[in-house]
Amino acid sequence: MRHGDAAATAPSDALRPLTGSGRREVQVVAGLLGSHSLPDAIISSPYLRARQTAAIVAETNQLLIAPQWPEITPLGSIDTVMELVFQQTNPVFLVFHMPLIAQLIYALTGERINVPTASVFTMALPAGQMTGAKMLWKL
Repeated sequence: MRHGDAAATAPSDALRPLTGSGRREVQVVAGLLGSHSLPDAIISSPYLRARQTAAIVAETNQLLIAPQWPEITPLGSIDTVMELVFQQTNPVFLVFHMPLIAQLIYALTGERINVPTASVFTMALPAGQMTGAKMLWKL
């Protein structure tokens, strides 16, 4: 999931909070997620807007908040993220940023996709493979 709409300015990029409209768009999407099968926990970037997004989704869907992944910031390495995802034995729900989310979708599926704020993409990765994921659904 990409975080919701964030303030344009803050003391640093990491401290940009969700805007009021960003909170509302995340609340709408979080409500829609209830009709889907979700992992038990949500992992976010340490950036404020991603943590706020994860908190809304977790509260709405009774998910646990897992430790943050500092590697999934806007300037994160796609190779590192791919490695982290590949190491997981259970499905993961990530909340993070552009351009990294678009790079991950492309690396896993080969599809170039527009990723609006508060959008969710669910993919199934073939066992033991780092490519060839199938897009299951998106919001």
